[in-house]
Amino acid sequence: MLLFALATAVAATRTQDDSTAVSYAGSWFKLTSAQFDGGGATTSMDTGARAVFGFTGSAVRWIAFRDEWSGRANLYLDGALQATIDTYSSPSQARSVIWEATGLSGGGHTVTIEVVGTHNASSGGSWVWIDAFDVDTAPGPSPLSITTSSLPDGAQDAAYGATLTAAGGTTPYRWSVVSGSLPAGLTLASDTGTISGTPTAAGTNAFTAQVTDAAFQSTTRPLSLTINAGTGPELMPASASAWSTFAPRAQSAPVVSTSSGAGGYALNISGGGLPDVYGGWRTRIGGIVGGNYYRFSVRALPADILSLRESISILLRWSGSFGPEVSPDYVWDFRPAAQPQGALIFDRIVQAPAGSTAVDVDLLLQWSAGGRVMFDQLSLTRSAAPATRNVRVAAIYFRPSGTQSGYESVQRVASYAEQVAMDHRPDIMVLGEQLNTIGAPGTPDSQAEPVPGMSSDVIAGVARRQAVNIVFGFVERVGDRLYNTAVLLDRNGNVAGRYHKVQLARPEAEAGMAPGDSVPVFDLDFGKVALLICNDLAFPEPAREAALQGADLLLVPFWGGRVSLARARAVENGIHLAISGYDQASEVVDPLGVVLASTGEITGAPKVAIADIDLSHRFREPWLGDWRDISNKERRTAPYRYRVP
Repeated sequence: MLLFALATAVAATRTQDDSTAVSYAGSWFKLTSAQFDGGGATTSMDTGARAVFGFTGSAVRWIAFRDEWSGRANLYLDGALQATIDTYSSPSQARSVIWEATGLSGGGHTVTIEVVGTHNASSGGSWVWIDAFDVDTAPGPSPLSITTSSLPDGAQDAAYGATLTAAGGTTPYRWSVVSGSLPAGLTLASDTGTISGTPTAAGTNAFTAQVTDAAFQSTTRPLSLTINAGTGPELMPASASAWSTFAPRAQSAPVVSTSSGAGGYALNISGGGLPDVYGGWRTRIGGIVGGNYYRFSVRALPADILSLRESISILLRWSGSFGPEVSPDYVWDFRPAAQPQGALIFDRIVQAPAGSTAVDVDLLLQWSAGGRVMFDQLSLTRSAAPATRNVRVAAIYFRPSGTQSGYESVQRVASYAEQVAMDHRPDIMVLGEQLNTIGAPGTPDSQAEPVPGMSSDVIAGVARRQAVNIVFGFVERVGDRLYNTAVLLDRNGNVAGRYHKVQLARPEAEAGMAPGDSVPVFDLDFGKVALLICNDLAFPEPAREAALQGADLLLVPFWGGRVSLARARAVENGIHLAISGYDQASEVVDPLGVVLASTGEITGAPKVAIADIDLSHRFREPWLGDWRDISNKERRTAPYRYRVP
């Protein structure tokens, strides 16, 4: 474990105060004297002034001068506050070891010394000194890691056993599941990492395993475990003769044919030169049981189709003891097939609505005059339910005020966020916009920092210690440019993604910030997320870009604005939304626009909105169906050509 104490120096590599390994922010002064190590030392009494020392080693010591005019300093290790140290001494002491940390893991570390600007009653000043740093370069423990990358499949009602493995750190290890869950019937032994038991249900469970070593260092890894069930009989017709052609109008009917293909036969459709072509192949499959899950898959080989999503349509039309209020299901998402080149796999598990007895499978080509598509490898079988993707979301309301610096604002928010993480164990937390400027004096230009950097490292420490994903807003400096940035940290505190605000508000442009030029989507251990910022939600395009790329959840640092538009982005795209506000409540919203959790009335006190959501859950509405399907499948792009001159 880490040990913090006053200590005497030991043999080590010494770094002087004026080394390039030490960086300073704020007002610092260099003084020379024979009493200082190396003949000089650096000092400051400027509140918030910081010295940062970067090093690689297993132990570090801060060496400094201390006297009757010395004050207090905050000491941070890897961005986490370790202690507030009173450096006062009477009589004075030169080359004193003020603080020490040992037993550090391998890899790089930072020590940050921040001038508090206060002193005890006996001291005549608040000076803090930097004389030198000692680093033990003897190898410490290698970084802790989970070496298991995948788990073998299991079978329902059959004994299962597999052991998670780790490397590095200090043994013994302790194991746990920090998000998601193991399949029903299985347990994880905390002392051995063995997953064992007899699974009682088929399906795939995603979860995040965490290992903690004897020095209380932790790391996580997302894993999944599939339990197979005996597949039911193939329900898809074995012959093309069971399929019939269909088209709503003879004038727009496609050209259809059959041929041999993988799995026995292929169904072909071409546009025949008709811009309004619409039609294809249909078959009815009986023996469907309402409430059961079914897996449909098909390989498609398209040619000369401009928009695959728009022009290739696959529909499952359910029939049974209900009417048209039960809408069909699209199978709209696809991935590249292994072969041949250009082939696609459409694959989806869907639940038959209650009362279903049959399903019509439609394969069609629409609005592609020169397009062609061949379908083969058709399959429909009963399936286990898709794995649940349970996620606990924390939307934090915390508006710092009266701070001395942006760094202090970040520290305050990070401290509250860590308490939230300990109390509620969320999978993802979203914090506010521009954390390193809110409540602090100065301009965005004066507060901007790179990422990773000193302020972002504070939040990274929370993510790492609490094994939680975190999104926060930040004024980022990239070279000579400033961006309003949303940063995504994974459970290990690593930067998993960043987004530069596309729709800058006028004051941001007037402050010299540069706009972003894209809306990326990022993979986390529970699904795909996109980051937006405040004014982005006033326009439909940023959220639309995220949804079309498959985002499950929008995470939005949100200073203030029209909350109705924020909720509209969730509804129009059929995805969840979490915002962290300053001028309005922080909240979590579902794809129907229902507020699942809110911090409520703004009182100035920090609050958090916690919601448990299942990203695998579908939101089907009578007559309409699943709007996420409709939004992704039916949204057209080609007609919208107007560009503002």
